[in-house]
Amino acid sequence: MPNSHLAPGIQDGRQFNLPPGSIIQIKLIQLFLFFSLVQSLW
Repeated sequence: MPNSHLAPGIQDGRQFNLPPGSIIQIKLIQLFLFFSLVQSLW
């Protein structure tokens, strides 16, 4: 999985100045949506 998918989430976290816990939750949601998309394509 290329790192280009992770960069936007980190930039969004810095932009909104979210606490580290919220960023981790967002990352988990993004990973869940990403894997769901991959499974749907397969």
